[in-house]
Amino acid sequence: MEQLHEVSNVQFGKSTKKRKRMPNELNWTKKCIFFELPYWLDLGLRHNLDVMHIEKNICDSILGTLMNIEGKSKDTANACRDLEDLGLRKELHLRHDGNHTSMSLACYMLNVTERRSFCARLSEVKFPDGFASNIARCVNITEGKIIGMKSHDCHIFMQYLLPVVIGGYLRPDIRGALIEFCSFFKELCSRTLDITVLERLQANIPIILCKLEMIFPPAFFDIMVHLAIHLPDEALLAGPVQYRWMYPFERYLGKFKRYVRNRARPEGSIAEAYVHVECLTFCSMYLNDIETRYNREERNIDLVGLSRGKFIGFLPKSAPVRGSKNGKITRCTFFQGRVIAELHAKTPPEVTDDIYALACGPDPLVASYAGCIMNGIRFHTNDLEGRRRTQNSGVVVHADHEGLPIDFYGVLQDIIELRYMGWRKCFLFKCDWWDIGDTRRGIHIGDHFTSVNTSRQWYKDEPFALACQALQVFYIKDPTLGGSWHAVHKITNRNVYNIPHKTSDLHELDDELHVVETEDDSDTDVRNYGNVNETNPGMLNPLTRVNEDHLPVDDATLSPEQLAEESADEAFTDDENINSVFWMENIDEGDGDGTE
Repeated sequence: MEQLHEVSNVQFGKSTKKRKRMPNELNWTKKCIFFELPYWLDLGLRHNLDVMHIEKNICDSILGTLMNIEGKSKDTANACRDLEDLGLRKELHLRHDGNHTSMSLACYMLNVTERRSFCARLSEVKFPDGFASNIARCVNITEGKIIGMKSHDCHIFMQYLLPVVIGGYLRPDIRGALIEFCSFFKELCSRTLDITVLERLQANIPIILCKLEMIFPPAFFDIMVHLAIHLPDEALLAGPVQYRWMYPFERYLGKFKRYVRNRARPEGSIAEAYVHVECLTFCSMYLNDIETRYNREERNIDLVGLSRGKFIGFLPKSAPVRGSKNGKITRCTFFQGRVIAELHAKTPPEVTDDIYALACGPDPLVASYAGCIMNGIRFHTNDLEGRRRTQNSGVVVHADHEGLPIDFYGVLQDIIELRYMGWRKCFLFKCDWWDIGDTRRGIHIGDHFTSVNTSRQWYKDEPFALACQALQVFYIKDPTLGGSWHAVHKITNRNVYNIPHKTSDLHELDDELHVVETEDDSDTDVRNYGNVNETNPGMLNPLTRVNEDHLPVDDATLSPEQLAEESADEAFTDDENINSVFWMENIDEGDGDGTE
């Protein structure tokens, strides 16, 4: 309360000179004007925290500390001095040897060989078309560095890459805590939010942070890491994060930055260009003979090859199921030639043209393609993607096996087009299906992701599946299991939505509704992870890497006396100056966060 009374006398605006801070003075700078709002006391969602920037900053801190990236790592000489002042973790204190100072390689840091191996694994990762950018462009294998990742790259890295590629490095307790942290963000950013899941995230995130506090130094836990505690609370109040994060706004601001031609007048350039774009957009509504944003076809429109045709969707489900290999259909000719023809010849016909075309059978000559777009998803064969930086050959088909519904994972080998009479077409995927029936040697269902053994195949005599029933997955090498094991991730195309067939009455009460859905480009492969383990078996593990060289410390780093002197001279932050400098730097750098 004494600090609050002192803040009330602060004069806002620029200060003529630096203000000295007293040793007992807290780090308050001003009294928030929001406190004067009459409804502030009863307002549930007081701060709409941006999940995009929180996730990116946490990813930079984790990656910078693991890889010991200069300027990004939280384990610095000053962090070791903080441990000395606090009297904690003597193994991580600075080591003085004459005129040389060094620091131990902590248990959560990778050595040079591991960093290069880690970067090599990331450089081999391929994503489906339009799912993410090429992460390999940010990897330097020779120097063992990862730099230049944008916000969406960090989003993909945290939720898909880090839980898999961290396997084989560090201790199990460190890997487990990091994977649980990544799973927290994956569940939070899912397309479908369940209230029971959010309540579980509320209970899990403090335990996860406590596990991380027993591993990482105190300097790691800045305000961004702390804000993760409040994210489930805000999701319960405001719904899915896709309606509240900064990705669409950052992309739109990046579009504005590209409008700037006169850097001396950036606001005027943006205003003039915005008016021109609005005028052209309005006029394009009346232009029918040219391509505009209103009549332009989507990038992934359903096409196969260079021709279009009428698609036939028969059978409610398609799966690589076993059949009678040596069976015979004795009445096939009679059924095709007599019954169907007679029913189709009646007036009105009792058999549709589609059924009649199917009964007549396909053309003996079939077409084979290396790629197609089905249901807005781009598929490529395994041979074609070997020359590309994308992975579009992974498929999954949901079907029944011995009366139980399972997911058949495989890789696409060929795309076959069956032609029927009347220019009707049907497309089949010829796939290699992985042996998921063997739960010991074929598939491993972990707590956070599923891995399949790509060296064991299944249903070799039934390789075909209907293209319209296939969904897309992508595979990442699983270093934990090694060999031919690959972690599999399901994806959902951003332009494909799961719209329910039955709409509920708008006047019904929502008291029992526990699911909130949104239409977003995020993945729907979210597991029921369950509560995290509150016990930490790694509490007694060593804090440093055994048989590793010490890291040299630059003599130019600040000493404790310099740090104390600098904190005593700390002044107010000039927000206007920071905003102007940040604005000009972003214009010089071009488009920043949010691009894929």
